[in-house]
Order: sequence, then structure tokens, then C-alpha cells
Amino acid sequence: MFINDYLEKKKRKERDETVKTVVIAAGVGIAAGLTAGVLLAPNSGKETRAAIAKKAEKAAEMAKNAAIAVKEDLLNKEEQLEKNSKDLVEKATDTLNKTIDVSAETLAKDKD
Repeated sequence: MFINDYLEKKKRKERDETVKTVVIAAGVGIAAGLTAGVLLAPNSGKETRAAIAKKAEKAAEMAKNAAIAVKEDLLNKEEQLEKNSKDLVEKATDTLNKTIDVSAETLAKDKD
């Protein structure tokens, strides 16, 4: 069905773009945090490594939370898109049925 294919492609494209944005943002955040931690650390090597490990764990948790949020957002968008497509199909069906009814009435009048 043409409409469903179009809507599916659009949904897939939006999902891909959102995931790409989140991954890039998470990567940049992790890199910036690690770089700042190493450059600004007044501690010994052992302490710095421990601090980096702790910050990496925090960054991983933040990335995980961001991925969960994106997933939930995509699911909500998918539900809304499905509802919109069903409404669109229903409206198209109603319009088609009305057109058929009008055509049938016109033919019946022409017969009389």
C-alpha cells in the first residue's frame, strides 16, 4: 500500500536520524569529559586513572539513559504515526464510499 510504505520510510528515516544524533552527542560528551579530566587533573597517575574510570562509568550511564529516552520517544512517535495513518486510511475510505454513493445515486436518477 503506497501510503503505508511512505509512512514506514518516513518513520525509519526519523528513527535513524535520532539515533545518529544521540550517538554523536554521547560520543562528543564522553570525549570532552575524559579530555578535561586528564588535562585538569592535579592528581597522581593512579588517582587520575581512577577518576577517569569513574567519569567513564558516569558517561556510559548518561549514554544509556539517553538511549532509553530516545527509544521511548521513538515508540511514542511510532504510535502517533500509526494512529495518524489509520485515520488517514479511514478518511480516504469514507471519501471513496461517499463518492461511490453519489455515483450510484446519479446513475439511479439517470435511469429514471
